[in-house]
Amino acid sequence: MKTQLAIPIAKGNGGSSLIIALLTLSTLSLVGATVLMNLNSRYNYTQKAVGWEAALSAAEAGADYGFANCRWTIGTGGTSPWNNWKKFDSTTSTWITVTNSSDANNQLVAGNKIIYDLPSGSHLVSGGQGTADLWYHVEVDSPGSLIVSGNRWYRIRATGYAALTGQARANNDSPDGARTHNDMLRKFDLRIDHFIKRYGDYAHAAGTSVPVTPQATRRIEVIAQPTTPFGKAFVVMGTTGNPLEAPLVDSYDSTDTLNYPGGLYNSGSRNPHTGTGTNATVYVNAPISSYSGTLYGNLETNGGSATKTNNISGTVTNTASINVPPVTAPSWKVTASSPAPSVITAGTTSSPSYGSYTSINDLTVVLPVGQTQGVANIYVTGNVQGGITVSPGVTLKIWFEGDFSMKARDIQNLNYNSSNLQFYGIDPPAGQSRSFDIGSGNPGFRYFSLDAPAYDFSVNGNPDFCGSFIVKNLSGNGNTTWHYDEALATVGLVTAYQRAMWVEDER
Repeated sequence: MKTQLAIPIAKGNGGSSLIIALLTLSTLSLVGATVLMNLNSRYNYTQKAVGWEAALSAAEAGADYGFANCRWTIGTGGTSPWNNWKKFDSTTSTWITVTNSSDANNQLVAGNKIIYDLPSGSHLVSGGQGTADLWYHVEVDSPGSLIVSGNRWYRIRATGYAALTGQARANNDSPDGARTHNDMLRKFDLRIDHFIKRYGDYAHAAGTSVPVTPQATRRIEVIAQPTTPFGKAFVVMGTTGNPLEAPLVDSYDSTDTLNYPGGLYNSGSRNPHTGTGTNATVYVNAPISSYSGTLYGNLETNGGSATKTNNISGTVTNTASINVPPVTAPSWKVTASSPAPSVITAGTTSSPSYGSYTSINDLTVVLPVGQTQGVANIYVTGNVQGGITVSPGVTLKIWFEGDFSMKARDIQNLNYNSSNLQFYGIDPPAGQSRSFDIGSGNPGFRYFSLDAPAYDFSVNGNPDFCGSFIVKNLSGNGNTTWHYDEALATVGLVTAYQRAMWVEDER
């Protein structure tokens, strides 16, 4: 019997290797796809986030443009305000371009808003990632609640837009999905404007679906507050000498009738511990080294070396520098041909009276018949002297180019409030000087405010002045006291605007 030999046959491993290779490739592809998907998601998120940040810059640019127009309303910058802004036309129910700045101002006075859209040809082109197109929409109004002491404040609402690149979708980068994550504040308009849909806007009712290409929007509101001259007790513009020769400078608040009954000054309410009556800031545009007298408030000098002493209740700053605009003739002036009459009737609050005269020598201003309030504006090309009487309810503003001279007792402001009697000494031609002289007389409180940065103010006797005073130099016999009315901070001619509030609307 023959024996057969068993010959071993090697098993093939090629199939298993192929399967392992395919599994490995599948796993790597899955990992790569996952990574790519995550990267794409993160990239999309980053691009949208960058656009969202850029939208705030666009909103701020819009607010700045609105703010600039507010400044231009007082002649700052030499540019006419509200060019190419729009008003609502009730006849056609559309927004049309205002005729001129007066037309726009009439809309604001009536409590209406005016709007501005950055033209497409003026869009802010960005070279960065996330967006290449930025633009803004601005709305400005001035409701009655923003009229303070007769001066107009403005409310500026600006919406900034950033066109978003990529697909019309966004994601939140919160790992845990918590709705409190900061990124939840980032709201995008991917297909429709969500704000208009929920709240409506100047041109659409709430519930309106306005189609958009992907964009980010940010909304901010800014309040433009007018700056007036009478924010300090004293501003002394002279280059040499100490600012005051007075034993006392303090403050009071004529609107605080609890501490100051009737809005009248009294020293008994002054309390350094609570700050009542101690807010009289004195600014000297000179490098003075010392201050004499008692100051219930702060001392500011331009390059001085004064130090705080027991006679100064507040702080001492020697690096202060403020801009004091020159006083110029009012825009409404006409050529004067005769002196002012002895009695002038004021206009109403909404329609003040205006008069141009060569001089004043004793003047009384009375209310119009049947009115309890009145306003009179007077421009004088020459001197003001004799005396001035302001009847109760009257606000009198006088601009004058000549010298001012009268006794303290002859300044009769029967409102006993400094805002009702405002003096504006017009800057003289270069090389000329002007004076504001108060002669001796019976002691007593005299209520007025003075903006005359080119005038030398001299006083004799011992009157008590209540108000705010801007002068070139001041001299006296050392018996006069000065009481700053804190309520004057918002009173007087508007010289500039400042931002009183900035807030973002996160809806």
